[in-house]
Amino acid sequence: MLATGFQVECDIGSVPFGAKDCSNMRQLMMALLLGVSGCSDSKDFTVNDDEGTICLHSAADSALEIKVTFPDCFSSSCSSLLDANCSVELSANEVRIHSHGVIETRGGTCTADCRSYSTTCSSGPMTPGAYVVLHGTQSKDVSLPVDSQELFDPEEENHPNCDWKPSLYL
Repeated sequence: MLATGFQVECDIGSVPFGAKDCSNMRQLMMALLLGVSGCSDSKDFTVNDDEGTICLHSAADSALEIKVTFPDCFSSSCSSLLDANCSVELSANEVRIHSHGVIETRGGTCTADCRSYSTTCSSGPMTPGAYVVLHGTQSKDVSLPVDSQELFDPEEENHPNCDWKPSLYL
């Protein structure tokens, strides 16, 4: 028996199966293929490395609190966050933010809501002054301390994921 796509040829050595046997074999192969592939349980993975909207907030101890909200929105009934983290590197007057997130989306019937996923991290204490914040290929000048500032929002509009108000959209 050879399977190519969804076509099945039935042949054992030089003795072919009868038409009825081959039809049964096709049905068996289709059932096996559908069972193995998980048809309605398909999964898709979205990986976000160093991308998304950044929300900055200076804490009372002068550390910089950072929230990275990954791009896109997902159905709450079909998606889940598998892994998320961020880290901060400080050098001279640069703040480099690294972020990573993996979101799994399962197939099937999903709700039409729009859920975003995020991760948080913080720096050590920082001296007030002018800094350049870098995240992926983007950079922006900021002045610290900051009550609340949002960076790299692709829509440049009021974003609900910056927890600290008022927000400044850049």
